[in-house]
Amino acid sequence: MGAETSEWEIILAAGKYAEELYAAGKSVKEVIAALESQHLSSADAYEVAHRVYRLRGLRIEKQTANRKAGRTKMWLGAAICLGGIVVTAATFFSADSGESYIIAWGAILFGFIWFLLGWTQAKERN
Repeated sequence: MGAETSEWEIILAAGKYAEELYAAGKSVKEVIAALESQHLSSADAYEVAHRVYRLRGLRIEKQTANRKAGRTKMWLGAAICLGGIVVTAATFFSADSGESYIIAWGAILFGFIWFLLGWTQAKERN
């Protein structure tokens, strides 16, 4: 049981090391070589390097999708907010003195909040 735990810890440490190397801009071949220099077998080094590489790719894809969704929310929020401002301005300027006009505060507020939510989503790091 102790040997299994020890081996598992070695693989986890190798994965963390591979992640650091990828973050530093190393290629897959360089990561494999570095893992082999840390006394991992060629097969284990290959497996760890490629699994970490795939996981990094999935994480980057997810971040890209989240940022794109955030930018879409920003545009929609800005459009809704601007639409509310346009409706308010149009009815204000078309109303004669003393007549009522529409203040589209719901659209303005909703659009502004939606824009802020999109902005925070687009700026997230994870």
